[in-house]
Amino acid sequence: MVTGVATRLGLAVIAVAAAALTAGCPGLVKHSTRNPHGNVDLVAPTRLTMDPTQEVPEDPGEHRVGIAPGIVATPGLGRMGGNGAFELGVQLHLSFADAESSGGRDAMGYPMKAWGATLGWGIAQFGFGDGTGGTDTPTVMGPLQLGVTYHTLYAFGGSAGLVLYPTPGKVGDGSEGGVDPGAQLTIQAGVFTGRVRYVRDSGFEIFGGYVLELPASLTWSR
Repeated sequence: MVTGVATRLGLAVIAVAAAALTAGCPGLVKHSTRNPHGNVDLVAPTRLTMDPTQEVPEDPGEHRVGIAPGIVATPGLGRMGGNGAFELGVQLHLSFADAESSGGRDAMGYPMKAWGATLGWGIAQFGFGDGTGGTDTPTVMGPLQLGVTYHTLYAFGGSAGLVLYPTPGKVGDGSEGGVDPGAQLTIQAGVFTGRVRYVRDSGFEIFGGYVLELPASLTWSR
């Protein structure tokens, strides 16, 4: 009986020793590929599978469209002659850009810098007088405007494009009806804007004042 107990105890010692020796041999160790050990990064995107060879998904980025309707109020000199005029108009600015990273739920989707286009309409120009003390300078419709734009830091930029005056009747410089085409350069810094035009019938115009915009955006994944 003593011999049997000693035999079982000896076999147990040999088994423990063998396990201890083989545990330190690198060739006999194999890690599971289905549930490997390692550090977990909660910030990085989650792997599609637990396979360590699986590529980590990347942020595809997103397309962004900025939409900014606005009201423009600018005094200036030019078409009305006399003491100048005040032009009141509206515009719609669209901008297009791609972003390398997707924004969160409450992130600002309006492009910080982008190319785009602006469509505007000078609803009316109100004259300040005819320059002789009279007040008979008429109120006329302002021009339609279409320009290619570029902005940076959301609200600093410029545009170049075309203007088209619908002139149904005589205006301050004596030109008659029809349409009066021309070109326009615009600069903007925040709420301040300046415009220089050259129009076929009435020559140069310059206006400067304020533009108030209400920006919004559309975004979707690339």
